[in-house]
Amino acid sequence: MHQKTIEVWLDEVSNSGNCQNDEQQSTRKRKHQDIDSSGYPISPMPSPSKRPSTVSLDLDQTPRSLNDIQNTQFRINSPSSFAADLASRASSPSPSKRRRQSPPKRYTTTATLKQLDPPIHVINPPDMEAALPQKAQPLYDELYLIVNKSSILPPNLKRILSPEAIKRAKVLPQMWRGDDDPEYDQHRTQEHASILDILEEATEAGNLNEGESAWNAQVHYPLLKLALSPFSSIKAKTITSAQIVKDFRPKSNDGGLVGSTSSSAASSRSSLLSGDTGTWTEHGSSSVHRMVDFAIVLIPDDTLQGTIDEFLSKQTHATINQTTYDALARRPAPVFIETKASTSLVNRSQVQLGIWTAAWFQRLRAAQSTKDPIAIPVIQVYGHVWHVLFVMDDRDKIVGLYSN
Repeated sequence: MHQKTIEVWLDEVSNSGNCQNDEQQSTRKRKHQDIDSSGYPISPMPSPSKRPSTVSLDLDQTPRSLNDIQNTQFRINSPSSFAADLASRASSPSPSKRRRQSPPKRYTTTATLKQLDPPIHVINPPDMEAALPQKAQPLYDELYLIVNKSSILPPNLKRILSPEAIKRAKVLPQMWRGDDDPEYDQHRTQEHASILDILEEATEAGNLNEGESAWNAQVHYPLLKLALSPFSSIKAKTITSAQIVKDFRPKSNDGGLVGSTSSSAASSRSSLLSGDTGTWTEHGSSSVHRMVDFAIVLIPDDTLQGTIDEFLSKQTHATINQTTYDALARRPAPVFIETKASTSLVNRSQVQLGIWTAAWFQRLRAAQSTKDPIAIPVIQVYGHVWHVLFVMDDRDKIVGLYSN
Protein backbone atom coordinates (compact mmCIF):
# COMPACT_ATOMS: atom_id res chain seq x y z
CA MET A 1 0.00 0.00 0.00
CA HIS A 2 1.34 3.44 -0.89
CA GLN A 3 2.59 5.80 1.85
CA LYS A 4 0.27 8.62 0.74
CA THR A 5 -2.78 6.38 1.16
CA ILE A 6 -1.72 5.40 4.69
CA GLU A 7 -1.16 9.05 5.67
CA VAL A 8 -4.66 10.00 4.46
CA TRP A 9 -6.20 7.19 6.47
CA LEU A 10 -4.31 8.08 9.68
CA ASP A 11 -5.28 11.74 9.32
CA GLU A 12 -8.97 10.88 8.99
CA VAL A 13 -8.90 8.52 11.97
CA SER A 14 -7.35 11.31 14.05
CA ASN A 15 -9.94 13.85 12.92
CA SER A 16 -12.87 11.54 13.62
CA GLY A 17 -11.53 10.90 17.13
CA ASN A 18 -11.26 14.65 17.84
CA CYS A 19 -14.85 15.20 16.67
CA GLN A 20 -16.14 12.56 19.06
CA ASN A 21 -14.18 14.05 22.00
CA ASP A 22 -15.61 17.53 21.30
CA GLU A 23 -19.15 16.14 21.28
CA GLN A 24 -18.63 14.35 24.59
CA GLN A 25 -17.22 17.50 26.26
CA SER A 26 -20.17 19.58 24.98
CA THR A 27 -22.62 17.05 26.42
CA ARG A 28 -20.97 17.12 29.84
CA LYS A 29 -21.02 20.95 29.81
CA ARG A 30 -24.75 21.05 29.11
CA LYS A 31 -25.47 18.65 31.95
CA HIS A 32 -23.50 20.85 34.35
CA GLN A 33 -25.39 23.96 33.31
CA ASP A 34 -28.74 22.28 34.10
CA ILE A 35 -27.96 22.47 37.86
CA ASP A 36 -28.23 25.84 39.76
CA SER A 37 -26.03 27.05 42.57
CA SER A 38 -28.27 25.49 45.23
CA GLY A 39 -27.70 22.07 43.82
CA TYR A 40 -31.26 21.57 42.59
CA PRO A 41 -31.83 20.69 39.00
CA ILE A 42 -33.45 23.28 36.84
CA SER A 43 -36.38 22.01 34.83
CA PRO A 44 -35.65 22.40 31.19
CA MET A 45 -37.98 24.37 29.04
CA PRO A 46 -40.50 22.21 27.28
CA SER A 47 -39.38 21.45 23.80
CA PRO A 48 -41.68 22.00 20.91
CA SER A 49 -43.63 19.03 19.65
CA LYS A 50 -41.53 16.82 17.44
CA ARG A 51 -42.42 15.92 13.91
CA PRO A 52 -43.49 12.30 13.59
CA SER A 53 -40.71 10.02 12.37
CA THR A 54 -40.92 9.08 8.74
CA VAL A 55 -38.80 5.97 9.29
CA SER A 56 -40.85 2.84 9.89
CA LEU A 57 -40.26 1.01 13.14
CA ASP A 58 -38.62 -2.39 12.72
CA LEU A 59 -39.32 -4.61 15.72
CA ASP A 60 -36.83 -7.22 14.54
CA GLN A 61 -33.96 -4.76 14.21
CA THR A 62 -31.18 -4.93 16.80
CA PRO A 63 -31.22 -1.76 18.98
CA ARG A 64 -28.22 0.52 18.50
CA SER A 65 -26.82 3.41 20.51
CA LEU A 66 -26.88 6.98 19.27
CA ASN A 67 -23.12 6.93 18.74
CA ASP A 68 -23.41 3.84 16.54
CA ILE A 69 -26.07 5.53 14.43
CA GLN A 70 -24.04 8.74 14.11
CA ASN A 71 -20.90 6.82 13.19
CA THR A 72 -22.81 4.78 10.63
CA GLN A 73 -24.25 7.92 9.09
CA PHE A 74 -20.76 9.42 9.01
CA ARG A 75 -19.41 6.42 7.14
CA ILE A 76 -22.30 6.33 4.69
CA ASN A 77 -22.70 10.02 4.00
CA SER A 78 -19.02 10.99 4.12
CA PRO A 79 -16.96 8.34 2.35
CA SER A 80 -13.31 8.82 3.16
CA SER A 81 -10.72 9.69 0.59
CA PHE A 82 -8.83 6.66 1.88
CA ALA A 83 -11.60 4.35 0.62
CA ALA A 84 -11.84 6.33 -2.59
CA ASP A 85 -8.10 6.02 -3.07
CA LEU A 86 -8.26 2.25 -2.59
CA ALA A 87 -11.17 1.99 -5.03
CA SER A 88 -9.32 3.98 -7.65
CA ARG A 89 -6.25 1.80 -7.26
CA ALA A 90 -8.34 -1.39 -7.52
CA SER A 91 -9.86 -0.18 -10.77
CA SER A 92 -6.45 0.77 -12.14
CA PRO A 93 -4.22 -2.32 -11.98
CA SER A 94 -0.48 -1.94 -12.00
CA PRO A 95 1.30 -2.00 -15.36
CA SER A 96 2.61 -5.50 -14.73
CA LYS A 97 -0.92 -6.85 -14.03
CA ARG A 98 -2.33 -4.99 -16.98
CA ARG A 99 0.19 -6.27 -19.50
CA ARG A 100 1.62 -9.54 -18.28
CA GLN A 101 -0.04 -12.89 -18.70
CA SER A 102 1.42 -16.23 -17.71
CA PRO A 103 2.90 -17.84 -20.87
CA PRO A 104 1.69 -21.39 -20.10
CA LYS A 105 -1.91 -20.16 -19.88
CA ARG A 106 -1.69 -18.62 -23.34
CA TYR A 107 -0.19 -21.61 -25.13
CA THR A 108 -3.17 -23.95 -24.96
CA THR A 109 -3.79 -24.71 -28.66
CA THR A 110 -1.59 -26.11 -31.39
CA ALA A 111 -1.99 -22.86 -33.33
CA THR A 112 -0.38 -20.83 -30.53
CA LEU A 113 2.63 -23.19 -30.42
CA LYS A 114 3.87 -21.57 -33.63
CA GLN A 115 4.62 -18.43 -31.60
CA LEU A 116 7.22 -20.19 -29.45
CA ASP A 117 10.98 -20.25 -29.87
CA PRO A 118 11.43 -22.71 -31.47
CA PRO A 119 8.08 -22.77 -33.27
CA ILE A 120 6.17 -26.03 -32.89
CA HIS A 121 4.04 -27.04 -35.87
CA VAL A 122 1.47 -29.84 -35.46
CA ILE A 123 0.20 -30.79 -38.92
CA ASN A 124 -1.77 -33.48 -40.70
CA PRO A 125 0.15 -34.04 -43.96
CA PRO A 126 -1.70 -35.26 -47.06
CA ASP A 127 0.92 -38.01 -47.50
CA MET A 128 2.26 -39.28 -44.19
CA GLU A 129 4.86 -41.58 -45.71
CA ALA A 130 6.31 -38.81 -47.85
CA ALA A 131 6.53 -36.46 -44.86
CA LEU A 132 8.32 -38.93 -42.59
CA PRO A 133 12.11 -39.36 -42.59
CA GLN A 134 13.40 -42.57 -44.12
CA LYS A 135 14.45 -44.06 -40.77
CA ALA A 136 10.90 -43.80 -39.45
CA GLN A 137 9.32 -45.64 -42.38
CA PRO A 138 9.66 -49.22 -41.01
CA LEU A 139 7.92 -48.29 -37.76
CA TYR A 140 5.17 -46.49 -39.65
CA ASP A 141 4.62 -49.58 -41.85
CA GLU A 142 4.29 -51.81 -38.78
CA LEU A 143 1.80 -49.45 -37.21
CA TYR A 144 -0.17 -49.29 -40.44
CA LEU A 145 -0.57 -53.08 -40.41
CA ILE A 146 -1.73 -53.01 -36.79
CA VAL A 147 -4.28 -50.27 -37.50
CA ASN A 148 -5.69 -52.43 -40.29
CA LYS A 149 -5.75 -55.48 -37.94
CA SER A 150 -3.34 -57.49 -40.04
CA SER A 151 -1.53 -60.36 -38.26
CA ILE A 152 -2.29 -59.18 -34.73
CA LEU A 153 -3.71 -62.32 -33.05
CA PRO A 154 -1.58 -65.28 -31.89
CA PRO A 155 -2.88 -68.63 -33.21
CA ASN A 156 -2.89 -69.96 -29.63
CA LEU A 157 -6.25 -68.23 -29.18
CA LYS A 158 -7.83 -70.80 -31.49
CA ARG A 159 -7.23 -73.41 -28.77
CA ILE A 160 -8.06 -71.08 -25.89
CA LEU A 161 -11.35 -69.64 -27.17
CA SER A 162 -14.36 -71.55 -28.39
CA PRO A 163 -15.39 -71.24 -32.06
CA GLU A 164 -18.50 -69.36 -30.94
CA ALA A 165 -16.41 -66.81 -29.02
CA ILE A 166 -14.13 -66.29 -32.02
CA LYS A 167 -17.15 -65.78 -34.26
CA ARG A 168 -18.70 -63.25 -31.88
CA ALA A 169 -15.40 -61.35 -31.81
CA LYS A 170 -15.64 -60.91 -35.62
CA VAL A 171 -12.15 -62.33 -36.16
CA LEU A 172 -11.20 -62.21 -39.85
CA PRO A 173 -8.69 -64.60 -41.48
CA GLN A 174 -6.04 -61.88 -42.03
CA MET A 175 -5.98 -61.12 -38.29
CA TRP A 176 -4.19 -64.38 -37.39
CA ARG A 177 -0.42 -64.51 -37.12
CA GLY A 178 1.49 -67.39 -38.66
CA ASP A 179 3.77 -68.32 -35.73
CA ASP A 180 1.93 -71.02 -33.82
CA ASP A 181 3.65 -72.55 -30.79
CA PRO A 182 1.49 -74.68 -28.43
CA GLU A 183 4.07 -74.27 -25.64
CA TYR A 184 2.85 -70.69 -25.21
CA ASP A 185 -0.79 -71.67 -24.70
CA GLN A 186 -0.68 -71.22 -20.92
CA HIS A 187 1.06 -67.85 -21.21
CA ARG A 188 -1.45 -66.67 -23.81
CA THR A 189 -4.29 -67.80 -21.56
CA GLN A 190 -2.96 -65.60 -18.75
CA GLU A 191 -2.54 -62.66 -21.12
CA HIS A 192 -6.09 -63.09 -22.39
CA ALA A 193 -7.45 -63.07 -18.83
CA SER A 194 -5.48 -59.89 -18.05
CA ILE A 195 -6.83 -58.20 -21.17
CA LEU A 196 -10.40 -59.09 -20.20
CA ASP A 197 -9.85 -57.52 -16.75
CA ILE A 198 -8.50 -54.31 -18.33
CA LEU A 199 -11.43 -54.18 -20.75
CA GLU A 200 -13.84 -54.51 -17.85
CA GLU A 201 -12.14 -51.62 -16.03
CA ALA A 202 -12.22 -49.51 -19.21
CA THR A 203 -15.92 -50.18 -19.72
CA GLU A 204 -16.70 -49.17 -16.15
CA ALA A 205 -14.52 -46.03 -16.39
CA GLY A 206 -16.35 -44.99 -19.54
CA ASN A 207 -19.82 -45.66 -18.17
CA LEU A 208 -19.09 -43.76 -14.94
CA ASN A 209 -17.39 -40.86 -16.75
CA GLU A 210 -14.29 -41.28 -14.62
CA GLY A 211 -11.45 -38.78 -14.84
CA GLU A 212 -7.98 -38.96 -16.30
CA SER A 213 -6.26 -40.21 -13.15
CA ALA A 214 -8.71 -43.11 -12.84
CA TRP A 215 -8.16 -44.11 -16.48
CA ASN A 216 -4.39 -43.96 -15.98
CA ALA A 217 -4.37 -46.11 -12.85
CA GLN A 218 -7.03 -48.65 -13.82
CA VAL A 219 -6.64 -48.94 -17.59
CA HIS A 220 -3.69 -47.27 -19.29
CA TYR A 221 -0.82 -48.25 -17.01
CA PRO A 222 -1.93 -51.90 -16.64
CA LEU A 223 -2.22 -52.12 -20.43
CA LEU A 224 1.25 -50.61 -20.94
CA LYS A 225 2.74 -52.94 -18.37
CA LEU A 226 1.17 -55.98 -20.02
CA ALA A 227 2.23 -54.94 -23.52
CA LEU A 228 5.86 -54.35 -22.49
CA SER A 229 6.18 -57.41 -20.23
CA PRO A 230 8.00 -59.52 -22.90
CA PHE A 231 10.82 -56.93 -23.06
CA SER A 232 13.13 -56.81 -20.03
CA SER A 233 14.94 -53.68 -21.22
CA ILE A 234 11.83 -51.51 -21.69
CA LYS A 235 9.46 -50.25 -19.03
CA ALA A 236 6.57 -47.79 -18.73
CA LYS A 237 6.90 -45.10 -16.08
CA THR A 238 4.29 -42.73 -14.69
CA ILE A 239 5.87 -39.27 -14.85
CA THR A 240 3.04 -36.89 -13.93
CA SER A 241 5.38 -35.22 -11.40
CA ALA A 242 8.29 -34.78 -13.82
CA GLN A 243 9.04 -31.17 -14.78
CA ILE A 244 11.15 -29.81 -17.62
CA VAL A 245 14.50 -28.27 -16.72
CA LYS A 246 14.14 -24.54 -17.33
CA ASP A 247 17.13 -24.37 -19.71
CA PHE A 248 15.44 -26.88 -22.01
CA ARG A 249 11.97 -25.35 -22.13
CA PRO A 250 10.70 -23.63 -25.29
CA LYS A 251 10.73 -19.87 -24.92
CA SER A 252 7.95 -17.35 -25.24
CA ASN A 253 8.97 -15.01 -28.04
CA ASP A 254 7.23 -11.96 -26.57
CA GLY A 255 8.69 -12.33 -23.11
CA GLY A 256 5.25 -13.05 -21.67
CA LEU A 257 3.78 -9.59 -22.47
CA VAL A 258 0.41 -9.58 -24.16
CA GLY A 259 0.37 -7.41 -27.23
CA SER A 260 4.09 -6.70 -27.19
CA THR A 261 6.10 -6.84 -30.39
CA SER A 262 8.38 -9.84 -30.69
CA SER A 263 11.53 -10.11 -32.71
CA SER A 264 11.36 -11.40 -36.25
CA ALA A 265 11.10 -15.12 -36.88
CA ALA A 266 14.38 -15.14 -38.76
CA SER A 267 16.22 -13.51 -35.86
CA SER A 268 14.56 -15.84 -33.38
CA ARG A 269 15.61 -18.93 -35.29
CA SER A 270 19.17 -17.89 -36.00
CA SER A 271 20.41 -19.46 -32.76
CA LEU A 272 18.89 -22.77 -33.82
CA LEU A 273 20.60 -22.80 -37.19
CA SER A 274 24.00 -21.73 -35.88
CA GLY A 275 24.21 -24.58 -33.37
CA ASP A 276 26.59 -22.54 -31.19
CA THR A 277 24.76 -22.14 -27.90
CA GLY A 278 22.68 -25.31 -27.88
CA THR A 279 19.82 -23.49 -26.19
CA TRP A 280 16.57 -22.01 -27.44
CA THR A 281 16.52 -18.63 -25.81
CA GLU A 282 16.58 -14.91 -26.40
CA HIS A 283 17.10 -11.94 -24.13
CA GLY A 284 14.20 -11.24 -21.79
CA SER A 285 12.11 -14.20 -22.87
CA SER A 286 10.14 -16.47 -20.55
CA SER A 287 9.87 -20.23 -20.79
CA VAL A 288 6.83 -22.41 -21.39
CA HIS A 289 6.27 -25.64 -19.49
CA ARG A 290 3.97 -28.64 -19.79
CA MET A 291 3.93 -32.13 -18.28
CA VAL A 292 2.83 -35.52 -19.61
CA ASP A 293 1.60 -38.77 -18.07
CA PHE A 294 3.87 -41.64 -19.12
CA ALA A 295 7.26 -42.35 -20.65
CA ILE A 296 8.64 -45.52 -22.21
CA VAL A 297 12.15 -45.83 -20.77
CA LEU A 298 15.13 -47.94 -21.73
CA ILE A 299 16.74 -49.93 -18.91
CA PRO A 300 20.46 -49.79 -19.82
CA ASP A 301 22.80 -52.72 -19.33
CA ASP A 302 25.91 -52.20 -17.20
CA THR A 303 28.09 -51.09 -20.11
CA LEU A 304 25.61 -48.52 -21.41
CA GLN A 305 24.86 -47.30 -17.89
CA GLY A 306 28.55 -46.68 -17.31
CA THR A 307 28.75 -44.63 -20.51
CA ILE A 308 25.71 -42.59 -19.49
CA ASP A 309 27.08 -41.91 -16.00
CA GLU A 310 30.42 -40.77 -17.40
CA PHE A 311 28.64 -38.43 -19.81
CA LEU A 312 26.45 -36.95 -17.07
CA SER A 313 29.46 -36.27 -14.83
CA LYS A 314 30.55 -33.60 -17.33
CA GLN A 315 27.13 -32.03 -17.85
CA THR A 316 25.61 -28.94 -16.24
CA HIS A 317 22.35 -30.82 -15.70
CA ALA A 318 22.82 -34.39 -14.48
CA THR A 319 20.08 -35.90 -16.63
CA ILE A 320 20.03 -37.74 -19.93
CA ASN A 321 16.55 -36.39 -20.63
CA GLN A 322 14.86 -32.99 -20.39
CA THR A 323 13.88 -33.51 -16.74
CA THR A 324 15.78 -34.19 -13.52
CA TYR A 325 12.96 -36.45 -12.32
CA ASP A 326 14.88 -39.32 -10.74
CA ALA A 327 13.20 -42.15 -12.68
CA LEU A 328 14.28 -40.53 -15.99
CA ALA A 329 17.58 -38.86 -15.10
CA ARG A 330 19.81 -41.84 -15.99
CA ARG A 331 17.50 -43.74 -18.34
CA PRO A 332 16.88 -42.71 -21.96
CA ALA A 333 13.18 -42.04 -22.57
CA PRO A 334 12.37 -41.30 -26.22
CA VAL A 335 8.64 -42.17 -26.19
CA PHE A 336 6.10 -40.07 -24.31
CA ILE A 337 2.38 -40.55 -23.68
CA GLU A 338 -0.32 -38.04 -22.74
CA THR A 339 -3.79 -39.26 -21.82
CA LYS A 340 -7.18 -37.58 -21.68
CA ALA A 341 -10.53 -38.91 -20.55
CA SER A 342 -12.44 -37.01 -23.24
CA THR A 343 -11.98 -36.46 -26.97
CA SER A 344 -12.73 -32.76 -26.44
CA LEU A 345 -9.24 -32.38 -24.91
CA VAL A 346 -7.28 -33.94 -27.78
CA ASN A 347 -5.89 -30.59 -28.91
CA ARG A 348 -4.60 -29.90 -25.42
CA SER A 349 -2.77 -33.22 -25.29
CA GLN A 350 -1.03 -32.35 -28.57
CA VAL A 351 0.12 -29.09 -26.97
CA GLN A 352 1.55 -30.95 -23.98
CA LEU A 353 3.32 -33.52 -26.15
CA GLY A 354 4.65 -30.81 -28.47
CA ILE A 355 6.21 -28.75 -25.67
CA TRP A 356 7.54 -31.79 -23.80
CA THR A 357 9.14 -33.30 -26.90
CA ALA A 358 10.59 -29.96 -28.04
CA ALA A 359 12.38 -29.85 -24.69
CA TRP A 360 13.70 -33.39 -25.30
CA PHE A 361 15.19 -32.31 -28.62
CA GLN A 362 16.72 -29.29 -26.90
CA ARG A 363 18.42 -31.68 -24.47
CA LEU A 364 20.04 -33.37 -27.46
CA ARG A 365 21.22 -30.00 -28.76
CA ALA A 366 22.69 -29.10 -25.38
CA ALA A 367 24.61 -32.38 -25.45
CA GLN A 368 26.08 -31.26 -28.81
CA SER A 369 25.23 -34.52 -30.50
CA THR A 370 26.94 -34.98 -33.85
CA LYS A 371 24.14 -37.17 -35.21
CA ASP A 372 20.96 -35.90 -36.79
CA PRO A 373 18.02 -36.30 -34.39
CA ILE A 374 15.56 -39.01 -35.27
CA ALA A 375 11.79 -38.68 -35.54
CA ILE A 376 10.33 -40.11 -32.36
CA PRO A 377 6.84 -41.52 -31.82
CA VAL A 378 4.66 -39.99 -29.12
CA ILE A 379 1.24 -41.24 -28.14
CA GLN A 380 -1.95 -39.43 -27.22
CA VAL A 381 -4.68 -41.49 -25.59
CA TYR A 382 -8.32 -40.61 -25.11
CA GLY A 383 -10.59 -43.31 -23.75
CA HIS A 384 -10.08 -46.48 -25.77
CA VAL A 385 -8.25 -44.72 -28.63
CA TRP A 386 -4.44 -44.71 -28.91
CA HIS A 387 -3.09 -42.31 -31.51
CA VAL A 388 0.57 -42.13 -32.59
CA LEU A 389 2.24 -38.91 -33.71
CA PHE A 390 5.78 -38.53 -35.05
CA VAL A 391 7.76 -35.54 -33.79
CA MET A 392 11.00 -34.41 -35.42
CA ASP A 393 13.53 -31.61 -35.16
CA ASP A 394 13.43 -29.72 -38.46
CA ARG A 395 16.30 -27.42 -37.36
CA ASP A 396 14.38 -24.14 -37.45
CA LYS A 397 11.21 -25.65 -35.95
CA ILE A 398 9.74 -28.72 -34.29
CA VAL A 399 7.25 -30.62 -36.42
CA GLY A 400 4.61 -33.02 -35.14
CA LEU A 401 2.98 -35.23 -37.77
CA TYR A 402 -0.28 -37.04 -37.26
CA SER A 403 -2.71 -38.87 -39.50
CA ASN A 404 -6.42 -39.53 -39.14
